[in-house]
Amino acid sequence: MVGRYENMTTVILPMDVVFLLYGLAFLGMGLVILVRYDDHSRPELGNTLWLLAAFGFLHGFREWMDLWRAVHGDGPGQPQARALLLLLSFLPLLEFGRRLLRESLDRPPWLTAPWSPVLAAGAALGLGLGGPSWPLSLEIWSRLLCGLPGGLMSALGLWLYCRRRIVWTDQTPERRLILWSGRIAAGSFALYAAAGGLIGPQGPVALAALINQTRFLALTGLPIQLVRAACAVAAAVSIGFLMRIFLIEARQRLLDSNRRLAESESRFRLMTESVEDYALFMLDPEGCVMSWNAGAKRMKGYEENEILGRSLACFYTPDDLAAGKPQTLLAEAVARGWAEDMGWRLRRDGSRFQADVVLSAIRDPAGTLLGFTKVTRDITQRVMLEDRLRRSNQDLQRFAEVTAHHLQEPAARLARYADRLTGLLAGRLDDPEARLALDFIGQQARRQKALLRDVQRYLAADQPRGEISAIDVAALLTRLTGAMAARIAATGAVIDLGALPPVLLDRPRLLDLFEVALDNALTYAAPARNGAPPLRIAVHGEERAGGVRYCIDDNGPGIESQYRERVFRVFERLTGDGEGTGIGLAIVRRVAESIGGTAAIAVSPEGGCRLILDLPAKS
Repeated sequence: MVGRYENMTTVILPMDVVFLLYGLAFLGMGLVILVRYDDHSRPELGNTLWLLAAFGFLHGFREWMDLWRAVHGDGPGQPQARALLLLLSFLPLLEFGRRLLRESLDRPPWLTAPWSPVLAAGAALGLGLGGPSWPLSLEIWSRLLCGLPGGLMSALGLWLYCRRRIVWTDQTPERRLILWSGRIAAGSFALYAAAGGLIGPQGPVALAALINQTRFLALTGLPIQLVRAACAVAAAVSIGFLMRIFLIEARQRLLDSNRRLAESESRFRLMTESVEDYALFMLDPEGCVMSWNAGAKRMKGYEENEILGRSLACFYTPDDLAAGKPQTLLAEAVARGWAEDMGWRLRRDGSRFQADVVLSAIRDPAGTLLGFTKVTRDITQRVMLEDRLRRSNQDLQRFAEVTAHHLQEPAARLARYADRLTGLLAGRLDDPEARLALDFIGQQARRQKALLRDVQRYLAADQPRGEISAIDVAALLTRLTGAMAARIAATGAVIDLGALPPVLLDRPRLLDLFEVALDNALTYAAPARNGAPPLRIAVHGEERAGGVRYCIDDNGPGIESQYRERVFRVFERLTGDGEGTGIGLAIVRRVAESIGGTAAIAVSPEGGCRLILDLPAKS
């Protein structure tokens, strides 16, 4: 048979058997890694062993090509293919050693370059192809530049990994076996670095002429392929035992996960049991009680053994049961993810309480409904206090409205009699101070009358005072400006009405809104003219998404930005001259906000004041 060494003095295997064992050992190492590989394990080892598997498969296939040569001889192109495949097989080994050594040494800069294996392969390819017999030269340089450093770095990386990364305080026999497996694997790769990288075929390279497999055979009587096969077998077996770390880590992950789950369940149980102001419990997909806490027991009166397995329907009143409320809430929670409800609930003894309930659906990652969580809060006291506060506010507002109404009549009479007295005595009073006092009485009476009128408007601003319908704003403002003609003429103002889309509101409040807005502009903008052009007030509007915007612009002095919110407060004025009641813009905002709109101040195109009213399409 081709490939037998006839001059050996020791008993050795035929070379075809040696190549067979050599290839099987590396292929076996690759298969062991693939079978036990776990990419969720340690990043230093789990993310690099696939490279070692690739080296095993490629190198094993390469040695079987030697087996073919030993049995059948070389065919055309086979030496070149063996040389190139040898170089290709060493690249995963070199990268495996680099990565493992980098992680074991805490990422030193000189090992972080991922292109170093490519650089080594390029150097081997360049030197090998430049030789006189390039398949042989390429094999020698591939072993020296890639196989030798790859084996040494893998050996050192495995040794350091076992020393620095696999640290256990309890050294069980299984874990000691893993540690020794790592050390044996490191030794196997160190020996392979010499046998497979340093010792190669004799050829036209200085080092290969001194150290080669022919001289090794002559000295030891053993073919170097047998040593390499022994290294491969030792590496395969030790790597197989080393990878038991994945099983230990998976077991540890399971234990840690179970421990964390138990701790989480314990914390959740302690949390739910310690909460007494809320009823926290779970329902199955049919709405039956699965858990119970102290708050639920205190609120609803059921012991845990009494309520588990019963339907949530036992908490609802007969009227709610007849209306199908429990089923409706469950269906809403299934469809939307949660449902909320406020209403009467029943205790075990039949008494009722007001409850605020939030029902949430629980699903697994696949979307399957697992059940519901239900949080119930007893709001009986809160509802009672809110009712009492609401009645108190209603009584207070009613008192204020009645008081303002009853004060309005004396104020109106006082103003009329002051005007009448002024008319009767105007020609008879020669004393200027008496005339001034009489004028002051009339002025204050009129101011009191206006103040009480605005107080009434403010108190009534948040409630409809008539039928809510679509109102023609243009027609309303035309009539309003006609009614205010005397006031407008007295100030010399010019009012321009632009496009004014209709709005849905009751007429009295809409009239108050625009009357107050125009009166505010006439009161505060007109006196500041001082020889300037006449006061111009422009009212226009536009339909917007979801509502209507109206703008009242003037060419007055405007309002500085820091005061634009302040003027909407009750009894806030920016001037101290006593003009106005200080309630007008508060009435405007109260009307707007009562229907879900807004009122704001901005700068008009003429540099004056712009009052912006955004009113919804539906009130």
